Amino acid sequence: MSKIGPEHVSGYGMTRVRRILRRPLYYWGLRVFLVICLCVSSWLLITVPSWTTIYEQQMQLVENYLADRHELRLRKVLIHGRRDMSMATLLEVMKVEEDAPLFRVQTEAIEARLQQHPVIKYAHVQFLPPDTLEVVVEERMPIGVWSHQGAWRVFSRDGTILGDMSYKYEPLPRFAGDGAADQAHELIDHLIVYPELMKRLEVAIRVGKRRWTLRLSPGVDIYLPEKNLGNALTELSLLQQRDGVLDRDVVVIDARLSDRWYLRLDDGVRVQLLPGGNA
Repeated sequence: MSKIGPEHVSGYGMTRVRRILRRPLYYWGLRVFLVICLCVSSWLLITVPSWTTIYEQQMQLVENYLADRHELRLRKVLIHGRRDMSMATLLEVMKVEEDAPLFRVQTEAIEARLQQHPVIKYAHVQFLPPDTLEVVVEERMPIGVWSHQGAWRVFSRDGTILGDMSYKYEPLPRFAGDGAADQAHELIDHLIVYPELMKRLEVAIRVGKRRWTLRLSPGVDIYLPEKNLGNALTELSLLQQRDGVLDRDVVVIDARLSDRWYLRLDDGVRVQLLPGGNA
C-alpha cells in the first residue's frame, strides 16, 4: 500500500512547478499582452477626450488654410419664404455662419435642423456655386393662443405649438380646454363669417373634447352644439342683429339643442327660445 507523506507532497509540488515552467513561450506572451492591453485601454479612456479635441482643432486649422488658399468659403446665404422668424433666428437654427469653410456646409444636415423647429413646416437647402447657400422655408403661421399648463402658447392651424405668448400675438383669438389647439381651426373658419361675433370673442373653451363654449363680451357664455356648428352661429348672429341679445341681461345662451334654446338671465330667470328666436 502506498503512503502519502511529506516527501511525496514536496515532490509533487516541484513536479507541478517544472511542468508550468516548461509551457511554451506564447503562453506567457499572451498573458503579458493582455496585461499591456488592459493598461493601454485604461490610459486611452483617460486621455482620448483631449486627443479628440486636439484632432478637431487641427482639422479646423487645415480647413481654414484650404478655404483661404482656394477661396472655399461661404459668402452668401439666401433665404426665401421667411415671414415671422428673424434672419438671426434662422441662422442660429441652421448653425451656419457666413465666411465658414465650405467643407463644413452640409445641406442635408441644415435641412434636418430647420425641419425640427416647430415654426418651420417645410425647408429645402441647396448649394449654389461658387459660394452661396440657398434656403427655401415655409413657416407655420399662428392662428390662436391656447392656455396650456398654466401659460399661453401660440399655435398654428395644425395644432403645433409655436412658442410662448408675446405682445405681437395679442390680436389672436384665445382658446382653452383639452384639445382646443387641435380643433380651433374649424371654429375659426366658422367665426370669420360673422365678424360681429368674432370681435366679441374673449375665449373659446373646448368642453370634453366634443364641443365649444364661447365667452363673448360683455360676459355672455354661448353653449354651442357638438354638430351643426355653422347653423348655431348663423342663428346667434341673426338674434344679435334683430334683438341685440348679447347686449341684454343675458349670461348664458344654451344652443346645444337644435329645436330649442335656453337663455339664462343675470337674475337667474331661464327663458326658452324656439327656432327663429320666438320665446
